[in-house]
Amino acid sequence: MYTSRIPIKRLRKSKRFYKRRSINQLRENIVSGVRISMVFFLGFIVLVFLEFLNYLQTIAVDLPTPEKPFGKKSIASEIYDRNGKLLYRVFDDEDRDPVNLEEIPPLVEWAFLAAEDANFL
Repeated sequence: MYTSRIPIKRLRKSKRFYKRRSINQLRENIVSGVRISMVFFLGFIVLVFLEFLNYLQTIAVDLPTPEKPFGKKSIASEIYDRNGKLLYRVFDDEDRDPVNLEEIPPLVEWAFLAAEDANFL
């Protein structure tokens, strides 16, 4: 019976094999560590973004709507008697009467423009 002889060196793994294996494991560990770090970092970014959206939503509750940008204007309340005659006008801080643009005199328009625009006159 013939048996081939395998040298002992071939049976044992070389130092180079173990060194290469440890370098590969080190690379795999670094890559997996970077992946885990990226997942945590992206998760943190998502949480910060969601918290920012929540903050904007809390601020937006107090903002006026585009349809009514100035909120409620104080207009005087008028109290009439049973015949339709005006008895009292009750107002809070200011007595405001809504007017149309055509009702404003030209002199008031010019005065407003002169106050706002230095190059008007």
